[in-house]
Amino acid sequence: MSIPAGAQAVEPRPPKCPYCDKDMQIVVLYPYQVGNLIIPSIACPWCAVLLHIEIIRPDKPAAEPQEPPPPKSPIWKPS
Repeated sequence: MSIPAGAQAVEPRPPKCPYCDKDMQIVVLYPYQVGNLIIPSIACPWCAVLLHIEIIRPDKPAAEPQEPPPPKSPIWKPS
């Protein structure tokens, strides 16, 4: 994406925290893992209020295909 001729690029402004109303140049990431669940959460660096949390359940590995048992012979054989 290019900027049209004569236009100036505008620096992005950091978002404001909806709780303390300060600019957030960075956010705080707290990753947790409980058993098989991964729980990343994002907080404001100034007031430490939790802004977002997400629970991620990793995909289970695919089970290896099992071979079907050999077909039984229709003729009885002593074992």
